[in-house]
Amino acid sequence: MGTYKGTPVRLFIADPVLLKQVYAVMGNLGFTEVSIVKVNTGYYQAMRQLYSELRQFDGLYLVNQPPRTITDSSGRQYSDHGFKDFFDGVASLFKKANRNPADQLSKCVPIFVAPQDQDIRGRYIEELFPFGIVGAFMLQVLDYHAKPDEQIEERTSELHDYLLEYFRQKDQKLTELKEHKSAADLRERRTKADQLMQRVEKLKEAKEFDKAIALCRQVIEVLPSDPEPYLESGRMLVKKKRYPPAMQMFNDASKVAEASPVPHEEIGNLRVEQTKNYIEKKRAMGREPDPKIVQGFLDDALKSYGAAIEKAKNIATLRPEQQETKRRDAVAGITENLLTLELEELLGSEHPFIAKLGKMARDSLSEQVRGDAELPVKYLIQFGLSELHEGNFNEAERLFFLAAQYEDQVLAACSRINYLGTVLRQRKRYDRAVQVYRRLIQLNPSFKGVVVFNLSVALRSQADSLRQQNPQAAADIDFQAAGSAVQALYIDPMLPKEDNFYQNTIMAGLFKQIQDLFAAGARLADRRRDPDSDPDAAKCMQARLDLENLLKQKKQREALGLLFQLAQTTQAFFLKFDEFASKPIQDFAALIEPKLRNNPKPQMRTFGKVLAVLVERGRKAPPADPDSGRTGHPQLDRVMEYMMRAEQDLAAMALAQAIFREPDLLKDARCSNHQTIMNLCSEVNSKLQNIQIDQFKPQPG
Repeated sequence: MGTYKGTPVRLFIADPVLLKQVYAVMGNLGFTEVSIVKVNTGYYQAMRQLYSELRQFDGLYLVNQPPRTITDSSGRQYSDHGFKDFFDGVASLFKKANRNPADQLSKCVPIFVAPQDQDIRGRYIEELFPFGIVGAFMLQVLDYHAKPDEQIEERTSELHDYLLEYFRQKDQKLTELKEHKSAADLRERRTKADQLMQRVEKLKEAKEFDKAIALCRQVIEVLPSDPEPYLESGRMLVKKKRYPPAMQMFNDASKVAEASPVPHEEIGNLRVEQTKNYIEKKRAMGREPDPKIVQGFLDDALKSYGAAIEKAKNIATLRPEQQETKRRDAVAGITENLLTLELEELLGSEHPFIAKLGKMARDSLSEQVRGDAELPVKYLIQFGLSELHEGNFNEAERLFFLAAQYEDQVLAACSRINYLGTVLRQRKRYDRAVQVYRRLIQLNPSFKGVVVFNLSVALRSQADSLRQQNPQAAADIDFQAAGSAVQALYIDPMLPKEDNFYQNTIMAGLFKQIQDLFAAGARLADRRRDPDSDPDAAKCMQARLDLENLLKQKKQREALGLLFQLAQTTQAFFLKFDEFASKPIQDFAALIEPKLRNNPKPQMRTFGKVLAVLVERGRKAPPADPDSGRTGHPQLDRVMEYMMRAEQDLAAMALAQAIFREPDLLKDARCSNHQTIMNLCSEVNSKLQNIQIDQFKPQPG
């Protein structure tokens, strides 16, 4: 309020009680130039009096004219504020004098006592807008039994908030007045601006940022007093690394919305992104960043964040009872941003900027959000981030998971738990990061695919840290990482389209192995589905059908003759019998084979050995009904257990682990001849094709 206390103020207030209260309040608030006008008691006479006053004085007029007396159709009389008619009368006098009424009446703010109804207040403001009047102070009805000092204290609080809101928004409102001829015109423009901003959102989702930025410029032309298109345009320009025009947009937004903390916060974010980009570019070129340039960016960021917090502490709302909550929420939101800028890895955790940022956030949380009360449940996440910034991982984890117990905080809490895991991984606390991610997965967050992928990154990082010292332990962890990587892609196949996906360069080698394995499995599955692609397979399948038909007719001699013929012509039938296994044929061969072992004819003894191969291969074959039976291989049985429970993502994880640990398992008939498993293999392969391995580029530094 300090910058406004020198504003000349005149009290054009007819109500003597209200006049006395307002005069006392203005003194309490520190206004130094406050004068009183003795208002004429007549409604129409007061119009002329205000007209004369406004011609001679520049400043703020708080106006409470005498009420007018109205007689209704039944003859009853009542008093009415009559603001619209009163100011319309004053405006007509200025028109007669060939003066613009809005230039003079914009100095006025009606002030009145009424039961609190913000809809009525809003209607008054809308009605008075064409006269240049951009505010209305609706004061609550006080308890007249209260002591005078208590009444003054109540009025002081009310007027402080109203005046602060008025002074901060006055220029913006007057700009709107000059741009638009009426409230109806303004409403029409706002409607059009809203429609354009909806199109901007769709373009952003499609990542068509240039088109979205151009559309924001159209919104600004339609409604230049709305800060949102400036802010949205600036954010997208930052994303495109076009920092100077982004800075201009944020500066314009701060002029349009002088009281808002958001433009200053965005300027701080811009400087942080500019710092990151500058350092990364220099390191990529093999050069050291200029410390003075870096410090310049960081100093400006810190200054902007400080300005944002100060403005957040002084936010004014239409409903005074909501003001304190609004201020706390705004400060908490800014501190959350400060504590998640992720600069430690780039600048080093000991960098002075990191310490200053943490102190600014802690002080703001302590003074503005917490105060003297117990830790507010609503702000558990922000206090958890503060603990995390200080390296108190246990307390941060406790607060985040505590917040996740509340329905209105669970989504934000899960997001911050995920961030905690990332911080732990960046600080090489791999075991702890893995524990946090696994605990988070149990909460089944809406972005589960991202969390499972982060778990895979943490496991792979842990494996790399052990690779030289303990190769076997590293291999065991790689096995887990491979499973989690595939599970993540199964849950969310769009992960490779995320901006940060390819920054995890440590995953490149692992994904290449996984892609190759599942591609081989998919090719095998394709061959199984198309017997014509393998001539031997077609012959074997036909032989199986013929043999089964003969055995069904109990023509065992003919079946034995066909088997003998196949032994001479189609060795694949015996060597690959597990792929075309048939229980009746296997049982028949098992019955005949022992009788041929000691046959005096060498040819028949050889035939017996061939039948023994068929029996052995048959034992390795999957069950006749693989979807309801076990394969006989522990890892594959685990895959089927998940499939039977309709937990396909876990089945994909188990299959990845199985073939990553035992690549030759794909050739095992228990896998390759199992339709359900091979279908899953093909499905996973299609999801893995979204990954472009060559996009994993080494990071600077």
